[in-house]
Amino acid sequence: MYNRFRRRRKKVTIGSTSPGEHSDAIRCVELLNGYVGAQPGDWYAIPNETESKREAAKRKREGLKGGASDYCIVAASPRFPEARAIYIELKRLDGKGVESKKQKKFGAGVERHGCLYFVCDGWRDVRAVLEGLGFTP
Repeated sequence: MYNRFRRRRKKVTIGSTSPGEHSDAIRCVELLNGYVGAQPGDWYAIPNETESKREAAKRKREGLKGGASDYCIVAASPRFPEARAIYIELKRLDGKGVESKKQKKFGAGVERHGCLYFVCDGWRDVRAVLEGLGFTP
């Protein structure tokens, strides 16, 4: 029998995105393109949101790790060329975003392998990190 009342699916997130965080993410992408470069292979975003539990399970099977940061910069830092990669976890601009245990574990793991890991409260922190690493617009 056809049920005209469909249950709305709740959006399942491995990392939540509020409207403010979304606009910060867009500004962060602009900064990364301007400071690091817009060429393929300079940097990339790590998608960590899903629309359903089924999709979340699929991504996990495909290798998505809990706590993975939002961005990875592959281009060498002018001030720290020995760093293998640079990971940035973007939190809300208002400072209310809290780094989860999985994110802390991820950060410690990538640092153990010679990468840099930063947790930034909004796009202004991202800009400060990029400038601190020696990237220029």
